[in-house]
Amino acid sequence: MARNTSPPPASPHLLYYLRVLSKRRWIALGTLIAVVGSVAVLTARTIPMFEARAQLMIEVERPKVVVFQGDETANRTDESQDYQETQRRILQSRTLASRTLETLELWQHPAFGGATEPPSALQARWNGVVEWFSALPAKISRSPNYVRGGLEQPEGPDPDEALGFKDSAEHSVAIDRFINRLAVSQAGASRIVDVSFRAADPKLAAAVVNALTDAYVEQNREFKSAIAKDAADWLAGQLDGHRKQLQESQTTLQRYREQRPDASGEGADLGLRRLESLNTSLMSARTDRIQKETLHNQVRSLRGDQSALESLQFVQADASLQGIKRQLSDLEGQDQQLAPKFGERHPERAKLRVAIQGAQARLKAELDAAAERVQNDYEAAVEQEQSLVRAVEAQKRESLASAGKRAEFEDLARAAATDQEIFSTLLQRAKEAGVTTGLVASNIRVVDRATAPQSPVSPNPRRNLVMALFGGSLLALGLAFFRDYMDRALTTPEEVKAALGLPCLGLVPRLTGRKSGESPLVSDPRLPAVFQEAVRAVRTNVLFSSADEAVRTILVTSTGPGEGKTTVACNLAVSLAQTGRRVLIVDADMRKPRVHGVFQQPPWPGLSEAIGEGATAAECAVGTPVPNLWLVPAGAIPRDPSDLLSSERCRQFIAGLAESYEWIIIDSPPVMAVTDASLLAHLAAGVLFVVAADQTKSPAAVNALNQLDRANAKFVGAVLNGVNFKRNSFYYGDHYSRKYGDYYSAPMSKPTAKEAAFD
Repeated sequence: MARNTSPPPASPHLLYYLRVLSKRRWIALGTLIAVVGSVAVLTARTIPMFEARAQLMIEVERPKVVVFQGDETANRTDESQDYQETQRRILQSRTLASRTLETLELWQHPAFGGATEPPSALQARWNGVVEWFSALPAKISRSPNYVRGGLEQPEGPDPDEALGFKDSAEHSVAIDRFINRLAVSQAGASRIVDVSFRAADPKLAAAVVNALTDAYVEQNREFKSAIAKDAADWLAGQLDGHRKQLQESQTTLQRYREQRPDASGEGADLGLRRLESLNTSLMSARTDRIQKETLHNQVRSLRGDQSALESLQFVQADASLQGIKRQLSDLEGQDQQLAPKFGERHPERAKLRVAIQGAQARLKAELDAAAERVQNDYEAAVEQEQSLVRAVEAQKRESLASAGKRAEFEDLARAAATDQEIFSTLLQRAKEAGVTTGLVASNIRVVDRATAPQSPVSPNPRRNLVMALFGGSLLALGLAFFRDYMDRALTTPEEVKAALGLPCLGLVPRLTGRKSGESPLVSDPRLPAVFQEAVRAVRTNVLFSSADEAVRTILVTSTGPGEGKTTVACNLAVSLAQTGRRVLIVDADMRKPRVHGVFQQPPWPGLSEAIGEGATAAECAVGTPVPNLWLVPAGAIPRDPSDLLSSERCRQFIAGLAESYEWIIIDSPPVMAVTDASLLAHLAAGVLFVVAADQTKSPAAVNALNQLDRANAKFVGAVLNGVNFKRNSFYYGDHYSRKYGDYYSAPMSKPTAKEAAFD
């Protein structure tokens, strides 16, 4: 039978993933237990941390020292968010942290870098290595060969030590640890700020929070007091200068009022009112001139076109012109009525023509008169506009002379009023600053002081275990599926068919509790029923696959050693013999023969003597305890078995066996170990390929089958050997169930105690 090397399309079912988890359950469970156990141990060894919390209410406050009313209104913006963020940053500042540590005398506390228990020897060595690497840049910078900024820096005393900062490094570490345990947050959109601190000692956590908030409130008061004092000092200096400036501006205003008493009189106002009236009249005259100019231009452009002139609006509104036009229209109508009856020279028509000409002359004269009136109106409007322009210019000159005096007076008055307002504001602010210096009102209030917490906030065993279970489950699933993905071993009949292109003729279960190298025989009644039925299933499939052959020669081989090919070959031979057929099993593995040990027969004479010395089949074949089953052992191990198996005598010997036996089972060496299986493959009617479940790798098995293909081998199928149904019963759910075993053993008698122990 030819191999089908094209794999069927894969569509994994949900049960496939469940079976993978069932098969890899120990990896998954081990990973989950390791993760949960590690988290549990770390949680148990973690020092409990307590969190104390206080609440502050911070009102938005802008400095009001030296802020004038106009500026305060113009600069009033919503600065609440920026102010709150600034205050939170101040609460987390290093200055405030240092002040709190100093107040509580915590510089030498173990939580902030003080003396602790002596470290172990390993920890001490590790700390020494870390300190050496940390100090390496400083050593390099202090070396004689180090040049900074192009000039060599001579060795000398540390500037920090010279300034008295010997403990600056230790203090910096303590402040860093303090800030790392401090948390400041705003409660939603309110003005409440939460201040929390974590420590192993609950009383210490509460004391730190309270000391920090007290220091913050006190620092805020000091800051405001300093601002108020600086403002008061500045205002005191400014008052003297502005008092002199106010006196000068008032003196100048009074002197100007005395020299020009009319600068603030009613003359300037009257001139302005006359100018406004003239401007109004000028605008009306200019509008009238523009309208008449437009009409004048229309009449002038249409002077030669009488019909166009008649269509103008002012002509349409002229009653005399409209009367002449109606009279002319009536005369022309009468002439048209007489035209069909009388000729051009008839007296009546001649009389009408004279009347029509007269009416046309009067109409033209009236139109010319109307055009003349339009021109006269336009010229009169132009003259009126020019007259008003001259009057406005004259009034402007008169008003400017008066307005200049008043403007100068108003400037002096405004300057004096401004100086007076500034001086009054400064005087008021100076009084407020004097009061503020003695009494500073704080915009910060402690809503809730911190108390010693009763329970730790970390570690949280429940949360840690839940997260460990969740994360460990994900990791366990990932490792289980990754291990299954990386495992190239064949485990199911579907994988055998997909990878090797051979039908799986049966699954032979693994037998536990047996010695290494021991091959159980299906003829042993102490074997489990499931094993016996599995061998019978393989026999049935082999019988049907070789139904057309009169004599069936089956070569049993595998990819590598230890995959159970000898066990399968021996049990297949025994199972065939139990059907009453004459069966011969030939041990062709001349390198490590085992078949004679399975049937407890002498190892020679055998196949090597038959091929090398010309012994007959009758001389080499020996009977076995199984009826209808004979054995040809491997014989004495030759120097080069491949030469014997490739000889003509070997072919003739195998062909001669067909005369006496119906089935010939050949146990050959593994394909990838030696070439013996390939030499024997073309002599057999079919090859039965044994695959060890969870052991045979797919690439190696494919290479072995390719090697047999090159030897023109015909394949019967594959047998999946060593399947662990007990361990992976759910994984092989499509092929095996525990109910099958109950069904096999139902008709059988109750096993003895010895047989039960063997099972």
